[in-house]
Amino acid sequence: MKYLSLLSILFISTSVSAQYLLPVKVENCIIDKFCLDCGDKRAGYKEKDFSKLLKALNTELHLEGLDGKIMFQVLVAPNGTGCVISHTDESKNQITNTIIEHLNNFAKWTPSVTDGKKELKTSINVLFTISNNKIDGSIERVDFEKFEESFDHPTDPEITNKDYQYRNVNLPNYKIEVWNTKNSSLIKNNVAHIDIDSNDKVWTLSDTKLQVFNGKNFELNEYIDLKNNNKSGFYEISINQIDEVWVYGNGMLYTINNEVWNRQDKILPKDANVYKIDTNPKSNEIFIGSNKGLVIYKDKKYRVID
Repeated sequence: MKYLSLLSILFISTSVSAQYLLPVKVENCIIDKFCLDCGDKRAGYKEKDFSKLLKALNTELHLEGLDGKIMFQVLVAPNGTGCVISHTDESKNQITNTIIEHLNNFAKWTPSVTDGKKELKTSINVLFTISNNKIDGSIERVDFEKFEESFDHPTDPEITNKDYQYRNVNLPNYKIEVWNTKNSSLIKNNVAHIDIDSNDKVWTLSDTKLQVFNGKNFELNEYIDLKNNNKSGFYEISINQIDEVWVYGNGMLYTINNEVWNRQDKILPKDANVYKIDTNPKSNEIFIGSNKGLVIYKDKKYRVID
């Protein structure tokens, strides 16, 4: 039997680049923000409809004498549509292109749900196996323990520009230190966001938990909101010029002033999910990007651009 060598499995590792988990990127999807195989109820598909997709692939593809596997990273949207953003077939075989077309046209995905609310987008991995002249497919769930362990073994960066010679005469003056779960109180190595206040304290979001680094220790900054039972964690942070910390998490927008937390429940539009918070020190404006538009806050007043 001929082995289809162009099809191979790539397990999740530190070779991930930005949002892409697999080596071959597909540039036809809108990628803004998504979670990795998350949710109390994880994303998937309707079994009967996915069986029809497999039947269509088995009818359309010529698989005689082929044997192999290929993984696809699919973004699943709340409306049940999906889009392939990366895969493992570096030869870009026509079989792969056909599978991508079917996956992108498939509208029976089931979105992930956290605390009773659908996630905006969820990344899942779908593994297809070709054997005995037949193709089969199923979801390959992320092993989060192995995924987090991979952060302790980073790979060397890929240098694409072979001509430019970078020179920094001040490089010997820098002191570079690495802080991780092994040598500090950092909760997890996958730090999503950081910002620094005027006292050189580093505010980090590690495993959706807020921690403040004072140069020696990472201190957990927790807040119990009696009016909010959402425990999904923190996802965005920004600090303005007066050291006012803006945090989005647990489905709510908060500010922290001198260690005092305040809910900002009148600023965001209803059912808004925040993508990004940024500050403009010159204009004293706070910019909040969300799925409901751009919120601009200044002098205790806000406006929404949608």
